[in-house]
Amino acid sequence: PQQNIIDHFDLGINQLIDFEIELGIDENMAQIRPQVKQITFDGLRPAKRYIEAFESQAEICHWEDADKLIWLKNGLSGRAKDWLRTVPDADINTYELCRDRLREIFRDKRADWQKQADISSMKQTVGQSVIEFAGELREKQSDCDANDVTLMAALINGLRKGLGRDVAIQNPAT
Repeated sequence: PQQNIIDHFDLGINQLIDFEIELGIDENMAQIRPQVKQITFDGLRPAKRYIEAFESQAEICHWEDADKLIWLKNGLSGRAKDWLRTVPDADINTYELCRDRLREIFRDKRADWQKQADISSMKQTVGQSVIEFAGELREKQSDCDANDVTLMAALINGLRKGLGRDVAIQNPAT
């Protein structure tokens, strides 16, 4: 007998990724053979939710990292496949490297802009040292594409009254 398990991952971007795993169990209930319908990513949307769905599928299928790398690369199409062809193999020769590069290249630019705006509007709190404030800004910077110039401007503009002027006069470096 065959059992069908169908899981759906709603990406929240008017796209539904679904995959089906068919578990083939022989008459002695001794063998399970998962058959997976490939989910794909075309690069037209941010990769974050696709990677979440992919990793859920990989967990269900008990894939090792080497298997995940193969499935991830084979699931790319369109712009994402074009990108894959331009990247040297050494830069994406493990699942983690490939996943992280994919996430980096196909990130949500609108979310990055919002995070940059959030960084620019941050203010040093009472009792917070300049070092602590700079560390908080640097931590937020790691979540988006804000460069060091943006970070320095946010630091100077976000310091308590009078401190920003004093720091700017000293010509700080990041």
